[in-house]
Amino acid sequence: MSATPGKQSTISNQQQNPPPDFDKKTFDAHADLYEKMFAAPYRQRLEIPTLEALLGDLSGLNVLDFGCGPGFLSRWVHDKGAARVVGYDVSDGMLGYARLKEEQAPQGISYVSELDDSLSGQFDIVLAVYVMPYAPDQKKLLEMSQVMARLLKPGGRLITLPIHPDFHPGPEYYRPYGFRLLEKTPRADGSIVNLHICQPPYDVHIEAYYWSAETLTATLQEAGFHTISWPQLQPPATAQHSPVSLSAYLQAPHAAIIEGIKASISHGGQGRG
Repeated sequence: MSATPGKQSTISNQQQNPPPDFDKKTFDAHADLYEKMFAAPYRQRLEIPTLEALLGDLSGLNVLDFGCGPGFLSRWVHDKGAARVVGYDVSDGMLGYARLKEEQAPQGISYVSELDDSLSGQFDIVLAVYVMPYAPDQKKLLEMSQVMARLLKPGGRLITLPIHPDFHPGPEYYRPYGFRLLEKTPRADGSIVNLHICQPPYDVHIEAYYWSAETLTATLQEAGFHTISWPQLQPPATAQHSPVSLSAYLQAPHAAIIEGIKASISHGGQGRG
C-alpha cells in the first residue's frame, strides 16, 4: 500500500451530534506504557531517525514538545542540543511522570499544562507527535493548529505526526508492532479510529479521529503555515536484527509526518493558549 497521502478527498464528518471535547484524563494512567512504546522497533529504527534527520542541528534552538506525554521526546531533543525545551500536555498523569523524570535527572526542561501569552512567538520548532488525531472536529483541529502557530517565531517549523491518511485498513496489520487500528464506520474526516494497544500485559483502547491529507493541509494553511510537506519515513541506514520485520510498516505506516513553516505574516486567526 502506498505511503503517500491519497489525492481523493474524503467525506466531511456527518455525525448528527457534535463529538465530545477531548477528555484530559484519557492518558493519565498510561504514562509508563507510552514511555515503553518509544522502545518499539518501528519507532527506534524508523520514526526517530527520520525525525532526527528532519530536525537537523538543534544547537541554540528553542523547542516546544506539544503533547509531550511522559517527556521522552522532550528529553531527546534536549540531548540533541536544544537550548530551551518546554513540554506541554493536558494530562496530569503524563506531566507528573515527566516532572518526576526531570526531578530524578535535572535537564532544565519545563513541563506545563497551560500555554500562556509569555510563550507566544518563542520557539523555533514545535514538535507535535500523535496529537492532531485527538481533535474531535474540524473546529478543534483548526484551534489546535492556530495555537501551535502562535507559539512559533516567524519562519519557525512545525513537525507533526497525525494518523496516516492511507494507513492500512486491515485490523490485524499492525498487531506485530504492538497495536491495532480499528474502524467501525467508513473512513471519512472526523470518523473514529480505535487505537488498541495490545502489548502484554497492556490491553488499552483509546479513541482517535481520522483526518484526510486534504483537510490536514488546508487546516494548517488556514492557521498560518506555508511550504507544507509530507516527508517520508527513511529505511534504516544499516541492517540490524529486529524482532519484527519493518518492511510491512514502511509500506503502510500508521503515522504520517508533516512539516509546515510559519509565515512571516500570519494568514490565520490566533488560537487560545
